[in-house]
Amino acid sequence: MWAGAFAARQPAPAEGLTGEVQLLRAYDAIFDARFDDVPAILARTCGPAPAEACQLLAAVTVWWQIQLDPASLARDASFQSKVDAAIAAADAWTKREPQRAEAWFYLGGAYGARAQWRVLRGERLGAARDGKRIKESLERALVLDPGLRRRSLASASTTITPPLRQRPPRCCGGCCYYRAETRPKGCRRCCGRASMARCFATRPITNFRSFTCGEQQPQRALDLLMQLRDRHPRNPLFPQLIAQVQDV
Repeated sequence: MWAGAFAARQPAPAEGLTGEVQLLRAYDAIFDARFDDVPAILARTCGPAPAEACQLLAAVTVWWQIQLDPASLARDASFQSKVDAAIAAADAWTKREPQRAEAWFYLGGAYGARAQWRVLRGERLGAARDGKRIKESLERALVLDPGLRRRSLASASTTITPPLRQRPPRCCGGCCYYRAETRPKGCRRCCGRASMARCFATRPITNFRSFTCGEQQPQRALDLLMQLRDRHPRNPLFPQLIAQVQDV
């Protein structure tokens, strides 16, 4: 839908992401759990922002709704359709413009959303494969534009994800998408050696249920969740996750 409305590709920004301000409005609406507002915000966003970014945020909107009622499968088909389309669109963009960092950034983000959903639904192998693709995509983005780790949405996301500048260990590609209690034995060893920040360097959209990655930094998880709860008081997921971290 946005591809037609955004047929003329915007020139690459000197730094950061195209249409960053507009994207952040949509991002905040999702974190505020104002899901009904997101389509209208995205309609205004795509023009300054790339269509691929809007496709990703449309998928992320559904993913956050799933997280509020994870036992329900009612939104799974919609999410899978949207996230697969977002991955395909971002992948096509990286092929058209392989030197454009934000194309790789959004490809990593799209794989990140799907990996989290696959973890929730017990698709371990698929989650691990997506984890590898996240790592490869985001590392490529940082090679092309090292400033992404401290600017734009990447910078805004440091409230939910450690900076992207730290590279995860090879064995970590996807392992840390598992909850600690279900993580395969080899992955447990991997994440036991890896720092929290290094594991989550591959993760632009965080699933806090596995944030401790071997239970190494629960206080860090708690501090970030409290910041998100205070910033987005409408979203009931953050108090729930705080309770889970405190319980564990």
